[in-house]
Amino acid sequence: MGTGKLVLVDESGEPLGEADELACHTGRGLLHLAFTVLLRDGKGDLVIQRRSADKRLWPLYWETTCSGHPRVNQDIREAAMGRLEEEMGLSATLDDAGRFLYRAEYEAEGVEWEVCHLMVGTCCDRGAAPDPGEVAEVRAVSPRELLGELRRRAGEFAPWVLPALELWEKVVKLGRA
Repeated sequence: MGTGKLVLVDESGEPLGEADELACHTGRGLLHLAFTVLLRDGKGDLVIQRRSADKRLWPLYWETTCSGHPRVNQDIREAAMGRLEEEMGLSATLDDAGRFLYRAEYEAEGVEWEVCHLMVGTCCDRGAAPDPGEVAEVRAVSPRELLGELRRRAGEFAPWVLPALELWEKVVKLGRA
């Protein structure tokens, strides 16, 4: 977990200030701004990752393509594209597909309490080159298969995956992704 300043927000996503990243994820947590990226590959499958064992929160859980936080005064799209490159070795043009609010505690280690923007895009067919300190495994899965896995084995997925996928499905139905 980084040591930078994160953007504190209210439940509608309006900025309220800033706080250290560790403070945002400790104790009861502080509501802050985040993003999660969901990419489709050239076949239309979703690219997901299994988080590294080194992660403090939700290690070895499956999640979206990648996730992160914009820093103070950083554009959320630029932050997401930068994180995608850093963490997954992938580049893509991303669109903001909306946001969702969630709060989840991970054992006694910490909490995520975020207004999370879903950033969507399509990646090239070249393989990901993930940072092993961040990512244990990468795979592509059909949206239907992923939803089935989430229903059968929810405990293997980070808590933001289901709301992200539900929002993604709504956006796809509206023809915006």
